[in-house]
Amino acid sequence: MAWRRLSAEDVYRACDPNAFDFETTEHLPPPEGFIGQKRAVSAIHFGLRMRSHGYNLFLTGPPGTGKTSLIRAMLEDMARDRPVPDDICLVQNFRDPDRPRALSLPAGMGRQLKRDMEGLVEQLKREIPRALESKEYQEQQAGIMREYQRQSAALFEELERRASREGIQLRVTPAGIMTVLIHDGKPLTQEEYEALDEATKEQVRRKMEQFNEQIAELLDRVRTMEREAREKTEELERWTLLFVVRRLIDGLRLKYANYPEILNYLEEVQENILQEREKFRPRPPVEPTGLRLDERASFVEYQVNVLVDNSATHGAPIVFEPNPTYTNLFGTIEREVRLGALVTDFTKVKAGSLLRANGGFLVVEALDVLRYPFVWDALKRPLETGEVRIEDVAAHYGLVSATGLRPEPIKVDVKVALIGSPLLHYLLYIYDEDFRKLFKVKADFDTQMDRTPENLAQYAYFLKSCCDREGLRHLDRSAVAAIIEYSSRLAEDQMKLSTRFGEISDIVREAN
Repeated sequence: MAWRRLSAEDVYRACDPNAFDFETTEHLPPPEGFIGQKRAVSAIHFGLRMRSHGYNLFLTGPPGTGKTSLIRAMLEDMARDRPVPDDICLVQNFRDPDRPRALSLPAGMGRQLKRDMEGLVEQLKREIPRALESKEYQEQQAGIMREYQRQSAALFEELERRASREGIQLRVTPAGIMTVLIHDGKPLTQEEYEALDEATKEQVRRKMEQFNEQIAELLDRVRTMEREAREKTEELERWTLLFVVRRLIDGLRLKYANYPEILNYLEEVQENILQEREKFRPRPPVEPTGLRLDERASFVEYQVNVLVDNSATHGAPIVFEPNPTYTNLFGTIEREVRLGALVTDFTKVKAGSLLRANGGFLVVEALDVLRYPFVWDALKRPLETGEVRIEDVAAHYGLVSATGLRPEPIKVDVKVALIGSPLLHYLLYIYDEDFRKLFKVKADFDTQMDRTPENLAQYAYFLKSCCDREGLRHLDRSAVAAIIEYSSRLAEDQMKLSTRFGEISDIVREAN
């Protein structure tokens, strides 16, 4: 076969504008399906529908082949028919305050529970002081104290009568009860006592010792009565508070009767309020410490921290994380400076994009995940265990020795899609065994597709969607034909079209 030099006309394949039956792309119907990338679309469909462990996706291909746009469109189409995931809340763990408890509630209920608990606290702040200041409560409390005073006074009177019979005078001083021996109607002085003979002195000492024992016995009985009176007062206060608290919380129990986790939480809240009732007592606006009441008793332990609120979510969530740092992906525990010290509580815990994507999909750039410290290993962990732990990254890796909050692990079900280069996929597949187990679906994006009449029409639909999406001027038939020719030039093949849609979109933008 003889060789010959090809001319420009030989390698150039023109596109006839008359091959299109429209005047401009504005008159085209909305595009259906996806342009090209049949292999990638098939792989993504397979990966998204697989619910078994490890079928996460890795989208690979040259830049500009539409990986992000395609996965976004496919996820939006699939997520629409998925159920809305639960809200995720953190509440106080009254048995172990350093380990806040995670609650999974139907979408929208987290915000509702938060409002209900805030309303409960406001009601308690009004109703408990009112109950403790009520006339009925004050009378019952005064009755307990009167009974104690009557009984202790009767004991003291009985002791005084005994002392009088024994010739002893009782004197009540700040240091306690003193005894003085009476002789000839007058208190016996020290000089008179020294003048007594030894037998009489011994008799006086025994008498005083015996009587002091009676005094000690009396004081023990008085202390016992005082303790019983205090216990009765505390029991009265507890029952008074229990009546108020139970009446208010019973309304919430009825509202959340079908949610055992909330019922258990409300039971713990009720018990804690009764134990910590001191903070609900009536107080002056400003304490002697200089702290206002709302600063001294913030009632933060009764708040609800809604980590993930799906009340406005439709279908499964789709999260594209552009900056996958450790805290952005997995959440963080914030701190604030208070009186010169860093403090925190469970309301300072913030969710990351992995939790926000629970029940749905998370898309991140693979290179970014590998670039940030600790992120890659931390990302594999919830994909293996199905749990997310929100923790201080420095403390977790032993960089600091500080102790703090350790919220309960939160169960997650999320499909992760990584976007990266073929080389990056190859390196991870070769050198990371976990990667092979966790990212079993590879979607290869081609740089070319066949130049068929069907694909020419699909190209025109793509150009229409590009103009509609960005508000660009629509293209007439000759412009579409010119872009088709340019696409074949990018593909370096008369019989192919380029799928580097990023570069094609740039031409449309520049021509606008």
